[in-house]
Amino acid sequence: MVLGPNILPIFQQLGIYDELVSIGKYINQMHSFKESLEPMPDLDLSPALEFTGFGQYIVARPKLYDLILKQVPAQNIHFGHRVLNITEKDDKVTIHLSNGTTFEGDIIVGADGAYSAVRQRMYEQLKAKGELPKSDQEDLPFCCTSLVGQTKVLDPKDFPVVAESLSQYNTIHGKNKPYS
Repeated sequence: MVLGPNILPIFQQLGIYDELVSIGKYINQMHSFKESLEPMPDLDLSPALEFTGFGQYIVARPKLYDLILKQVPAQNIHFGHRVLNITEKDDKVTIHLSNGTTFEGDIIVGADGAYSAVRQRMYEQLKAKGELPKSDQEDLPFCCTSLVGQTKVLDPKDFPVVAESLSQYNTIHGKNKPYS
């Protein structure tokens, strides 16, 4: 996955930016091709670094997960639960799960994507109170399908490109073709 200036400052604030950079590969340009493999103009990504102080990095999703997960004590992470409700009282928040379990804390992080169950429960409550902004009542303004190929670890002796400090970012754009 690609991480850039919109998210990297958070990694810096958390004190894990250098480790993130060490598990990623820097991208300074994107090469695009038509479906005939005719080159299209390259996209120079270096201005992002110049203007924001942060570049673009490709990071293997499992490595990113490992980096993030090791920042939180294991007992504070719960997988495979269905959120039914969220309640707030004073300065505490309680999450109610489908298996009858409840957890209380200062904050809840719903890290299950753009259509997060945590977000949906919060939106339901805000809407019932008339406090949900109109923009948050609309469908998300984007739809994206990402088709990514992944291999086993490649030996740099056989594939010297993987030993380079810069990552190659190539895309092929098909005309009227899904997933291109």
